[in-house]
Amino acid sequence: MYLKKPLSYLFLGVLALVGPSAQAQQATPTPSKEEKILDRITVVGSSAKVSAVPGAAAFLDGEALEEAKTGVGDVTRALRTVPGVNIVEEEGFGLRPNIGMRGSPSERSSSITLMEDGVLIAPAPYSAPAAYFFPTFGRMSGVEILKGAGQIKYGPRTTGGSLNLISTSIPEEAKVSINAATGSYNTQRAHIYAGDSFKYGGYLLETYQMRTDGFKELDGGGDTGFNLQDYMGKFRLNTDRSEGTYQQLQLKVGAYDQAANETYLGLTRDDFEKSPYRRYSASQRDKFDIQQNQYQLQHYIEASDTLDVTTTGYYNTVERRWNKLDSVGGNSLGVVLDNPALYPDSYSWLTGANSPVDALSMRDADRDYYAGGVQSVMVKSLNDSIFDHRLEFGVRYHQDEEDRQQKDDKYQMVNGTMVTTSAGTPLNQQNRVASAEAVALYLQDTVSSGSWRLIPGIRYEGINLESKDYGKSDPDRTGSSLKKTENSIDAVIPGVGVEYAISDTMTPFAGIHKGFSPPGATSTEDVKEEESIAYEIGTNINHNSLASQISFFYNDYDNLLGVDSLSSGGTGTGDSFNLGEARTYGVETSIRHDMAESLETVFKLPVYATYTFTDAEFGSSFKSDQYGTVTKGDQIPYIAPNQFSVGAGVEHERFGKFLLRSYYVESMVTQPTPNSGVSRGPSTDSYFVLDAHIETPEIQKGTSLYVDITNILDQDYIVAWRPSGARPGAPRTALAGVKFTF
Repeated sequence: MYLKKPLSYLFLGVLALVGPSAQAQQATPTPSKEEKILDRITVVGSSAKVSAVPGAAAFLDGEALEEAKTGVGDVTRALRTVPGVNIVEEEGFGLRPNIGMRGSPSERSSSITLMEDGVLIAPAPYSAPAAYFFPTFGRMSGVEILKGAGQIKYGPRTTGGSLNLISTSIPEEAKVSINAATGSYNTQRAHIYAGDSFKYGGYLLETYQMRTDGFKELDGGGDTGFNLQDYMGKFRLNTDRSEGTYQQLQLKVGAYDQAANETYLGLTRDDFEKSPYRRYSASQRDKFDIQQNQYQLQHYIEASDTLDVTTTGYYNTVERRWNKLDSVGGNSLGVVLDNPALYPDSYSWLTGANSPVDALSMRDADRDYYAGGVQSVMVKSLNDSIFDHRLEFGVRYHQDEEDRQQKDDKYQMVNGTMVTTSAGTPLNQQNRVASAEAVALYLQDTVSSGSWRLIPGIRYEGINLESKDYGKSDPDRTGSSLKKTENSIDAVIPGVGVEYAISDTMTPFAGIHKGFSPPGATSTEDVKEEESIAYEIGTNINHNSLASQISFFYNDYDNLLGVDSLSSGGTGTGDSFNLGEARTYGVETSIRHDMAESLETVFKLPVYATYTFTDAEFGSSFKSDQYGTVTKGDQIPYIAPNQFSVGAGVEHERFGKFLLRSYYVESMVTQPTPNSGVSRGPSTDSYFVLDAHIETPEIQKGTSLYVDITNILDQDYIVAWRPSGARPGAPRTALAGVKFTF
């Protein structure tokens, strides 16, 4: 299945790419080795290169990124400063963010391509893309987002956008950095790393640690927080940078462990109004444990100034154990919390009243994942008197797997304490293995001539998906009742972006590309892949410290995919299902500027503002277990129509810095709803949140103190009604800390 006609065209392109007729002269300065290596693992490359991307892109690094990590290092707060990104918060700390882009569904970030250092990082990106594991944002040195045609390099998902997290790099000289803080809810956080480079190598050792008691208040008392430990090591061997062909080999090893007292159980609307951070007694045993290990071995060779190859082998494992309340009195939690008056007994048991035997059911949702493969990117520069070409060819072989091993245990509520009454037999619920094998290739050419840049590209995805459902009565997996489903997909994904520099400050751009997402390994044979055509047009304006962008996007879906998961309010099978036609469109704007530049003052006065308008609706009528009856024109749930972010600050070398950051998110419908505004159920709240960062000047070289305060106004607001009941945003939180760098 993997070798088809489009593939042969790609290989012909590669022959041309490395052929002897290639000219070695370059019209532009040769980038450094460090810049080239960064380019091979990133989407954008650096904040300075954002305007050179013919499409909507964003890059946060350096001080901008550190400021965006205000508070507990929540990735959602950083992404609020990027237009076109849809976020549905969950537990208030950003441990399991739900991220979508340009109207794509945000559930478990499964509609975007999620990477760390250019490598797919979701537990099983092809067979089960829901990102129950998300890399520790607090240890990242950069984050980049690409939403236009150029993202066809970074499949398999090309519909909404790509998010690449860049880990701390090996420093060029000896360096030790310590950032430690403590504050509200007995929260402690520390980020420490040390590293150095030598003539023939280098190293980095890093850890990020965080713990908190949590801001929610469990009936009867108890911990609602988490403990997180993250360790990372990088080790590099390299040849002499000044002589001959340069090569380097880098090993990256990481280990992550999180133990959280987390639940899917929310609140009724009335209970939220009385006490938004309450947790019912029936969530007292809910526990989430996850461990992730990652291994990467990367080789880079610069054969000449015009040809280099970067090859990365990777292997990631994830073990996830989530023991959580699943039902009460035989009723789903969502049904009871939506209509507590219709289920008074079940509601009373949730809140601690004595119950019959086996009234409460808890699901032990164990899942094991692995993902591994090898990918290589070859870049060749070709130049003549008219055109400069930067040809890029990439290939990836990938395998991944999700192993679901779930059982239900029964409990009784006795004087506010849950007591085990019936231990479930092993695998008496889901007993399934989903797997995927994929080959992906892409060819992209960046053609430059004068003020024009054209980037055509094509991607191929060949995917084999398999689901083995052993059933509830075969815990030993003998295959006595095995249901096996297979699906093969061959997708050709073209795209093209173009830009024209009208002047040194203004560069309009436009793009069109095919959107594609595989359906995952499902137990349903008739599920088709997601396909769309995405369009964008916009402009970048840059002048000294002023950087602004405005873009218009339109995404026309032939088939939008949904996923039946407990976290989205479904039954939890994990199966994808077809949602039919849909369309999303909107406007994205952003501006950043240092006002001190025009005022000629010794202070820095940075300001920024972003705004996103999104309209997303279904293009066909259908019925589904999760959404019920959907009518053409209904709004797609959990996509905010309007959102904006505004920030300003003042900085001085002698007096330190003071920064205010804010964001507003309009209420989102939680079920398909007519654009007339007729409600079919609860919606989230509109909310405005204000954060602050205060930092002293250096009290001695490399040492400063700071205070972070998030949600200064202490707003109470509902961020979601999924999985079950109202879920709050985080309350006011303050952390005081110290930074050392030497």
